[in-house]
Order: sequence, then C-alpha cells, then structure tokens
Amino acid sequence: MDLSIVVAILIVIILFLIRNIVNQGYRPRQKIKIAKAADLEFLDSGDIILFRHKQSNPIPKLLFGDEFSHSGLVWRAPDGKLYVYEAISDGDLSNIGDDTSGVKITPIYTRLSTYEGYKCIKKLSPRMTPLQREKFNSFIKRSETMKFKDPGLVEAAKCVLNIKTPTDSDTTYCSLLTTQALIEVGIINLESAETCMRPQCMAKLFNHGRYAPGVSYSPLIELRFV
Repeated sequence: MDLSIVVAILIVIILFLIRNIVNQGYRPRQKIKIAKAADLEFLDSGDIILFRHKQSNPIPKLLFGDEFSHSGLVWRAPDGKLYVYEAISDGDLSNIGDDTSGVKITPIYTRLSTYEGYKCIKKLSPRMTPLQREKFNSFIKRSETMKFKDPGLVEAAKCVLNIKTPTDSDTTYCSLLTTQALIEVGIINLESAETCMRPQCMAKLFNHGRYAPGVSYSPLIELRFV
C-alpha cells in the first residue's frame, strides 16, 4: 500500500479517536424518567433542549462528531405553562399535525413525548431574573415572524473552524435562534451568535467561557419518556 494512503488512514483514525475523547464531555451524566407533564416542572425558561432524531442526517456526526441534530429552549409563559421555543424546518412537527417551518412554540410535554429520538437538557443556573424573563418574552414575540433557513454543511464547517458569519434578522435556524435569545437576555455574549452554527455548539458552548459572570449550565441530562 502506498505510504501516503497509510498516513492518511492513520490521520483519520487519530482524528476519530480525538473526536470521541472530546465528545465524552458532552454525554449525559444523569438520566431522568418522565411519565407525565408534571415531571417536567423542574424545567424553566432558558434551559437548553438538545435533540437527535432517529432518522437525522448522519453526515454532521461523521464529519464533525455532532451528537445532536436540533436545539431549542424551554419557555415558561407568564401563565406558568411550559413550552418548547425553537426554529424548525418543514415537517419537523408533522407528528403533532404541523407541517410548516419557522419559529414554533409548542407545549413541552406534547413536543418531547412525541419526539422520536434522543433528548437532553442543560439546566440554567441561576434561574432567569424577572427582568430577563421580560426580555425573553419580548424576544419571543418579535421572532414569531422569522422564517427558517437551513444553514447547510458549509456553515457547519465554518462553526467548526470558528469562522464568524454575519446573521440575517429575517431568517433563523435552531441553534442560531437559541443563541440569539440567550444573548438578548444577557446570558451569553454577542460573539457567540457569530460562531455558534450547530446544535452541538449548544451542548459545549457554556464550557468555553462565553456566558455572563455568575451564569452556568449543568452537564447534559437525558430525558427518558416512559
């Protein structure tokens, strides 16, 4: 076998091993069983939800080691009810009767219990202040008309390489919407919006010193619906 081919294979193997070691830090340390809507009451506004659908595109995982294919935020509405706030593409909510794309607000138990795949959360600490909740509510209202735009693999590659990408105020996608909302309420800094282009960013973002002083997120917690 040609020496250059052997070297290339060894490089691929080494990169694969490094990726797996790095990703160990983004695997759940805790698993919680969810049997009813009340079991989700420990969640609150600003908690991050990470998804991996059982039929998700395998390419990002193969190329970048991504464990997740989608992200969103928990929103506790003024009436106390819990929702998932997210940006989705066509058909992502077809299992609950919604085939359209865009920014969506769905009752949290309905959304998570019917999702066919892996679900994890990262808990925000401390909880949002009343002022942060007001800012979050305002951001949600302003974002309702934003359209979904798939960033594609090129933008994902830019994220891996930490290349800044300008954002469009009229379009969004899952991890970008999540990041912009957290910037709006002062949980993470502005730079994160220009470099966080993948759901995987939301799994590791807060280990990289991009959050505001005094703010932290828990390790991943897997939600298992029974």
